[in-house]
Amino acid sequence: MNDLDLSFLDALDLHQINRDRYDAVEQNMVRAVELLEKTRYQGMLLTCPENFAWFTAGGDSRLGKPSHPLAYLFITSQGRVILTTDAVAPQLFDQEIAGLGFQLKERLWTEGLDQLADEICRGRSVMSDSGWGRTRNLGEEIDVLRQDLSPYALNQQQQISQSLAAVVEHRARQLKPGQTEREIAAQLSADLLQARMVPVQIQVYGNDDHFHYPHWMADDSPVTSSCTISVVASQAGLHAAATRSVCWETARESTAVSAAAELLGRMARTFEVGKSSQEVFQECVTLLKQGDVGTNWNLAEFALQLGYRAPEQVLNGQEEQSIPDLSVWRLLLRLPALLLETTIRVQSDGPLKVLGTTDWPSFQFGAGDQSSLNIPLPLDLS
Repeated sequence: MNDLDLSFLDALDLHQINRDRYDAVEQNMVRAVELLEKTRYQGMLLTCPENFAWFTAGGDSRLGKPSHPLAYLFITSQGRVILTTDAVAPQLFDQEIAGLGFQLKERLWTEGLDQLADEICRGRSVMSDSGWGRTRNLGEEIDVLRQDLSPYALNQQQQISQSLAAVVEHRARQLKPGQTEREIAAQLSADLLQARMVPVQIQVYGNDDHFHYPHWMADDSPVTSSCTISVVASQAGLHAAATRSVCWETARESTAVSAAAELLGRMARTFEVGKSSQEVFQECVTLLKQGDVGTNWNLAEFALQLGYRAPEQVLNGQEEQSIPDLSVWRLLLRLPALLLETTIRVQSDGPLKVLGTTDWPSFQFGAGDQSSLNIPLPLDLS
């Protein structure tokens, strides 16, 4: 490393810029330019928030609002440019992407973002993630880049999974009989915001009700005997999931629950890097049909890939894809009155890794093996 490199790294430290994040952005830039050269396009326009978050290693083009993007990214072999308005640029560069080597092209807020994007794409051959305007939609090729997480993003996702599990478990231990599902959901939302996470999906299943609704959220029903909370949240653009259950009156039949947890562990073991997603799906379906777990598992998806998009991929047996290296998967097992979940990372250079592990009661699948998996179980408070 020469003196110039050292001076640059010292400057990053001086301005409190995360070196690993900067390296991730630089890596994304190299890969984007390689795709441009391969496809012979002059520029790449990124309009989707998940791609903005990926390329900037955590930036938010919506600034925390459930709105249309407030900024786009335009990439060429010469540089990376933020397209936005004067109302957005200061906060974006101060809070989201400070010191990461982005240039700025802005317009007055009265003129709008689309007019600026049209101007910068005019006269150029441009690929994009959405087919915006005159651009060519090469979203699938960009998806491949986004799903190949950098070491920085992998570390971030592991930390987020751990933090989310801690938030969900803390709230689960505080639950009291008589609270309504909606009240619990509101408390969870506040907990997540306090932990600097963005709630994406909060589901509260009180007692044995509503488990036949896979996309249930919450209502005003009081919880009395048991409660399951299931959460998907994001931070720095990356997604994580956690599901925990508590019982007050009657403990779940331990043998049946352990058998279900073992089944979930066996499903996890079917995931291997490079394996066909259709093959994994069929193997999981075979296990589920052989297991004595009812038919609720077939109400909706039971395996989803998490990343900068939630989901990146749904295991449904229809799409022919392969399991990516270092991909993170959320596995769900829906029972008539219970929801079990685990989140795994599939990696080629080692055993499956469970994300979000804590001291919560769990079933250890493959105990003694190098690749043992901890499956969270209901917490008995009876």
